[in-house]
Amino acid sequence: ADTELPPIALVMVIQTSDVTSAALAKIRKTGAMISEAVVGENGEAAVISFNDQIDVLQDFTSDASIVSNVFHDLQIEDSQRARMVDAIAKALDLLATRPGARRRAILIIGQTRDRGSESKLGDVIANIQRSGVTIYALSYSALVTPFTAKPDDYTPANGGFPDYTRAFVELA
Repeated sequence: ADTELPPIALVMVIQTSDVTSAALAKIRKTGAMISEAVVGENGEAAVISFNDQIDVLQDFTSDASIVSNVFHDLQIEDSQRARMVDAIAKALDLLATRPGARRRAILIIGQTRDRGSESKLGDVIANIQRSGVTIYALSYSALVTPFTAKPDDYTPANGGFPDYTRAFVELA
């Protein structure tokens, strides 16, 4: 029998502090690809940015063009903080409001270090485990990473071309 997966409810959590400016230029271009490839026809996506503050830039929508526009309009904030744990807590709150059978997921796009969150990491991890939300991460370093390097400045170890879309394809 052909079983259909329930639609996805995805919250994209994006770091917008000023140390991420090189990566953010590339991230702006990925919004449409993420929504179309990952969310699909029946799914929905929301977008949260984080730095000193946590901002819901877009509540859940199934319109890929809206998500693409939100990505295109991402703004760098003059901030050294990156409240990633607080942003994940907010994403969990948003996902908890989604009705019906959904595959709930969070895609974190940012550096791997939290700087300044008020939420306790242990509490957020426990909430993730209870909720059954799947977490994906597209992480980079603002100093050294293929994601922020210019293509001419980076040759992958395998001699091939950098594949920035692999993380998104695995979500689909």
